[in-house]
Amino acid sequence: GSHLDLLYESIFASESLSEESRDSFEEAFTDQFGFDLYADLLSDLNGSWVLYAARSAGNNEGSLLDLPMAVALLAETSDPEATQDTIDRVTEALEEVFITVEQDSRSGFTWNEAVPLNATPLMFYGQGEGFFFLGTDREVLEAGLTGSTPLFEQTRYQELTNGLSGELTPSLYVNLDELYEIIGEAMSDEARERFEDSIDPLRAIQQIVLGSSLPQSDVLRTVVVIGLPPR
Repeated sequence: GSHLDLLYESIFASESLSEESRDSFEEAFTDQFGFDLYADLLSDLNGSWVLYAARSAGNNEGSLLDLPMAVALLAETSDPEATQDTIDRVTEALEEVFITVEQDSRSGFTWNEAVPLNATPLMFYGQGEGFFFLGTDREVLEAGLTGSTPLFEQTRYQELTNGLSGELTPSLYVNLDELYEIIGEAMSDEARERFEDSIDPLRAIQQIVLGSSLPQSDVLRTVVVIGLPPR
């Protein structure tokens, strides 16, 4: 999508959320992490962004809900220096609650690896080449940052998102074949067989793209585009 900052603003533009609700949330966030979520970070993330899930590298790193999956966010920043200042404050806040943060640089990116007392990485975050990034698996993040074909350049993704009208922003993309395979890997043989039988009628749906817009402060428009097997 584009303008992560405006997405955040649109959430609080809803008439169901008061200005006091936003103030309370942001004050609690600032107390916990030492920076203003919107003013110090999101306001600079005003370019393209993508939130995605992918198969994790293994060794329990990046696991999500006990599945071998990782989640990652990449967002363009218009002010890398200000973004780095905010990243430094995140690091300080994590270290205050006894989370070790290991730092290194590679391929033009500054990496921060947050490791709690159990020594399993909690998350990875940093910035470089005009991007802020945050995720649960380093390899998944690196694939998005430096991979040969980023998601938004892949042919199938472009074909499906072209089905969304201009005012709709892609907010979710799921490759269902990959998702089913990941879920099945976490099951016993017997459970996997039952699972595969149950999803068999859905096999014709290979991918889905969710697009959304906020035409009015109290109306959220959502459109789903379904990818079917090529004929």
